[in-house]
Formats: sequence, structure tokens, C-alpha cells
Amino acid sequence: PRDIIAILIESLGKHRIELPAFDVLDDIATEAHRRIAERYLKGVNSRLTAEIRDLVDALLETPKGATTSVWNTLKREPKAPTPNNVRQHLQHVVIVQKLAEKIPTLGIPAPKLKHFREQARRLDAAEMRERKPDTRYALAAIFIRSQFAATLDDAADILVRQVSNMENTARNRLMEHNAAHVERAETLIQQLKDMLEAAATETKSEYAD
Repeated sequence: PRDIIAILIESLGKHRIELPAFDVLDDIATEAHRRIAERYLKGVNSRLTAEIRDLVDALLETPKGATTSVWNTLKREPKAPTPNNVRQHLQHVVIVQKLAEKIPTLGIPAPKLKHFREQARRLDAAEMRERKPDTRYALAAIFIRSQFAATLDDAADILVRQVSNMENTARNRLMEHNAAHVERAETLIQQLKDMLEAAATETKSEYAD
């Protein structure tokens, strides 16, 4: 709305039209923002098949025996890169990928896409079900597609951290291995030195006799 207000003020100034009260400008901008968002969401919804809408409805329900909906689990954040957590995240990536593959290209500018994605993230399953169908299905489709990209980024980040941890572990083990060998070599050298000194002492004793 701030961008819209700025445009309104600039346009009114160019045409030398007296500026209305700020509240009036704010109301106009808010309504314009709502209509633009509504137009984008309707455009997305028009591309969705009945199968995708049924899929979204299923995501918003809590399966029997589960404690939360699939929609809420889609928003999970990656945990510490332990072997078990990495395995679970990769399974999560596969699930999101299968969902994202069903969603068509959305054709929304990146700033708007980010706005809608954050809006969808803030809504839990119950709040999503309360939204109008056009809004509900479009927001779900936007979130699923963008969430797949996010899970891939998270997976790449986990991989980098895992490789870094492996390198650090290998480096530490190599240092420990080298330190152990150095200590062993020093012990052997000292033993050899003692043997040589003992032999030299015996040799001198023999000649002295």
C-alpha cells in the first residue's frame, strides 16, 4: 500500500489536484492492493485442476491417527544435520517434490510470489479452510511450489554442512594419527639412542680392559 500511496501522491501532484486526507489515500491504496492480489490469486486458481483442489483439501485435513495436518508439516524447518534428521529431511523433500510437480507454472512476479508465500506460511490448516476457495487453493499452490525450492536450498545447505563436518573430522583424525606416529617415532628414536649409547659404553669398557 505504501508504494500505491506514493504513486497516488505523485500522480495527483502532476495534475495539480489537491491531496485528500491521508486516511482517504490509505483506504484507496488498501483497496487497490486487495484488488491486485485478488486478480493474481484468481489467475492462479483458474490454472488449477479439480484434482489439485481435491489434493489441497486433503492436505488441510488431519489424517486419522495423526496429530497435525500435512499442510502444517509442509512448513517444517530443517533441524541439526544428524544422520536421522538428514534422512527425514530428504524424505520431506521427496514429498514436497511430488506435490509441486502437480502444480502448473504460476506466472507471478517474484515480489508478489514472496508476499503470497509468506501469507500462506502464516496460516495454519484451520485458517486456510476459512479462506474463500479462490484464495485458499491459490495460496496453497503458491506455497507448495515455492516450498519445494526452499527445501532444495535447505538440502544443499545441509549437504555443505555435512561435508564441512566430515572434513573437520577427517582433519582432526589425521592430526591425531600424525601426533601418535610422531610420539611413537620419538620413542623409537630415544630407544635407539639409548641402545647406541649403551653399546658405545660397552665398547669403551672392552678397550679399557
